[in-house]
Amino acid sequence: MNGVLYIKQKYKKLIVFLKYIIYNNMKILITSKSQLKYDVVRKLFPHAQITQVAVTCNNPNQPINSVRQCALNRIQGLACDITSYDLIISIENGIYIAYNVCEDVCAAVIVNPKTEQTYYGLSFPIPVDRKYYERAVERSKEEFNPLGIKYTIGQMIQEEYPEIPADNWMQSKCFGNVDRKSQIEDAIKNAINNSNLGSAYC
Repeated sequence: MNGVLYIKQKYKKLIVFLKYIIYNNMKILITSKSQLKYDVVRKLFPHAQITQVAVTCNNPNQPINSVRQCALNRIQGLACDITSYDLIISIENGIYIAYNVCEDVCAAVIVNPKTEQTYYGLSFPIPVDRKYYERAVERSKEEFNPLGIKYTIGQMIQEEYPEIPADNWMQSKCFGNVDRKSQIEDAIKNAINNSNLGSAYC
């Protein structure tokens, strides 16, 4: 199959939805003040009216095997009226840990307040040395949270490599050479593609 045709078929809903965004001034609420998250949403929805709000919830600084729930918690923790928005976008990064796996993943949760529908997307994983997870767990052991831990993998990496930013450590050639923004973008695109948002705006 032609490569371009394959991509179009795979992301048909995404393409339709993004075309809608280009020609319509949608209102989007992001459940975070993060500049990284804003930059990605602005890239995907260049003509949208975008608002960011800080959310108070019980999320740990480093979600462990709970990234989708933590993204959902951000939406549930909103204290403002969301009915005037077309989409609510919540993004959370966390660690997936198993017996022989330690990976950073991103979850995106998109809510359409007008239809009360919720859509989920996960990004590609970024492997990370388990030693940083173990250090973060050890540092966090006095503060219990069933969803994760207080200290982040990024903080542990930054302690060892001060020049590497804690919130985008995977951008370093030592840790994957992948910009956090591309991971966030992948999660949002997958959330849209897993939904019927594209067909809804045909």
